[in-house]
Amino acid sequence: MSSSDSSSTPRRHFIGELAAGAAAIAAVACAPAATATSAPGKAPAPANPAPANQTSATPEAAPAAGPPMPPASSIKWDATWMERITAKHKAVFDSPEIEEGTALYHAMSYLGAVKDVFGTGDSDASVVVVLRHAAVPMLYNDAMWAKYDLGAQTKTLDQKTKQPVTRNIYYQRIDKDGKPASDEKPSATIKSLTNRGVIFIGCDLATRGFSYRIAAKTKQAQSAVYEELRQNLVPGAILMPTGVFGMLLGAGGGVQLHARDVVLQHHRFPTPRPPDVRGPLRIRALAPHRSGPPPGARASRENDPPVAATRPRPTSGSSRRHDARRIRRSPRTA
Repeated sequence: MSSSDSSSTPRRHFIGELAAGAAAIAAVACAPAATATSAPGKAPAPANPAPANQTSATPEAAPAAGPPMPPASSIKWDATWMERITAKHKAVFDSPEIEEGTALYHAMSYLGAVKDVFGTGDSDASVVVVLRHAAVPMLYNDAMWAKYDLGAQTKTLDQKTKQPVTRNIYYQRIDKDGKPASDEKPSATIKSLTNRGVIFIGCDLATRGFSYRIAAKTKQAQSAVYEELRQNLVPGAILMPTGVFGMLLGAGGGVQLHARDVVLQHHRFPTPRPPDVRGPLRIRALAPHRSGPPPGARASRENDPPVAATRPRPTSGSSRRHDARRIRRSPRTA
């Protein structure tokens, strides 16, 4: 086998592993989100009910019969939000879990940092927040949270009563009378950040998963619940076929990506990236230090012509070798 074949084989092997790993992670990155009460590692419920001839251990936990779910190709998707990513500073924040609204705090912190560092306003930053997987209920309005007890499903508790909330506390703040807060102070809420120009993208695939579980619990048709959730998003929220798809669309225009668990974080792969793989994540190997002349250089001989006087003086690391060569080439004196 030639040397070129032996060097290309590890590269093909690595690319094959990378492609397989990327496909596997992308398949689960925006799968229908499991309920917050389920144990870690438990597979989420399917987006569509099982076939009628398939035996189920819990046949009662299935949505009622109804119209089929609309295919993604039949839905008119709004991608005009990409035209709003025009500012000098751009960032996409990815959130597959609610985590007490951590992604909202990150977006607010980013806008504040841009203002502090560059002395500009919110218009100088384009920020996209992608809420997918178990975080997609953050984009449903108060009516859906109250009707389908989403506070219990997502384990979102009231700080005072320690009971599941009955409204979307991540959308806006309320005062002591239960009315929306009227102060203009920026806050880590979807409403406040939307007013500052932040774009919120949700995962339609995760919405299908939530609609299946809600329909099974309430004995409704999944398609009816799915359409109800789509029609009751918070103002400004936009659904994309998958959250990963929306995230990559936002990152396609030179946006700095702050992702949680997607394939763009190449360090998650166990196989190290070889130095000869070209791409945006290319790693250049540093050549080892050599004390002598570079490989292939011709050794000096006694009859070589003297070094020109205009040649710049070598660095300190080789000055003694250079001086010794000049002494050997100088004519001997009596």
